[in-house]
Amino acid sequence: MIDWKLKQTQPLFQRILQEPDARLPEQPIVLCVFFCAVLVFTQMTASCILMAVRYALQYMGKGMTLQTDTALFTYLNIIGICGTLIVCRMLENRSFRSMGITKRHIFRDYALGAAIGFAMMSLSLGGLLFSGALRFDEFQPDFSVLRTVFYFCGWMLQGFHEELAFRGWFMFSYGTKHTPWKAVFWSSIIFMSAHLGNHGISFIACCNLTLFGIVMAILLLRTDSIWVPAALHSVWNWAQGNFYGIPVSGIVCEDAVCSTIPNEVPDILSGGAFGAEGSICTTVILIVAVGICLCIPQRKVFSKVKKEI
Repeated sequence: MIDWKLKQTQPLFQRILQEPDARLPEQPIVLCVFFCAVLVFTQMTASCILMAVRYALQYMGKGMTLQTDTALFTYLNIIGICGTLIVCRMLENRSFRSMGITKRHIFRDYALGAAIGFAMMSLSLGGLLFSGALRFDEFQPDFSVLRTVFYFCGWMLQGFHEELAFRGWFMFSYGTKHTPWKAVFWSSIIFMSAHLGNHGISFIACCNLTLFGIVMAILLLRTDSIWVPAALHSVWNWAQGNFYGIPVSGIVCEDAVCSTIPNEVPDILSGGAFGAEGSICTTVILIVAVGICLCIPQRKVFSKVKKEI
């Protein structure tokens, strides 16, 4: 029986309330404002460090390539990860387990999420190729395994940060006082809103970002593990940018395994400057993914945190 109302996921939110010292905001607006403030502060801190590195390199007479700039930006997500963990542990007094961080099946869950992420992006690319929005150019002759691994590690941090913040922190804290679907929806809306300043943003891109957030949220609730959505998110971005050579939410990745060229078609098909995430082809993939996630059996939830750590 499909749990369309996500009632079986309610114990995941109740588990936070069972923690004796948990301190959660009484009003959702307080949580939203504080969450956005922390997100903006960590983002600004990372941006300041990035600008400092740029100026330092210019002062030494060295330039920074676009790809180096993008890679450094992904690695600076460690600031956001630390900020989120500090807030959840020190201010809300929540356990790591209440954020979806578990030691159980970590490698299996991460491998599962990575495989799903690569498959979903490959299906989206297939739709772009089939519709004529993109065409393959060639495999890059200077492809380097070492550089690919380096970029992948950066995307691992970026994907984990966003899943930890938007789902592990905000969604679970919000869901302790509201229904699971409200928590899923509003965490996805805020996730989408965080990308409104990205280059090439469009209405379709906003819809896709919201749908992507819903997929990640339901996966986290179904599996009771942050590693599945974190891996899916990371590989989705890595495959999009550093494997297929498509802009990632408006961010251009020059160093990719494959080279793809956009054709002269409407942005609704190609995604425009935003990349595949701005395409109607990705919308179809994500809608199907939401339906599949709702059909996934609920993983057994342990009421006591000690049993899972």
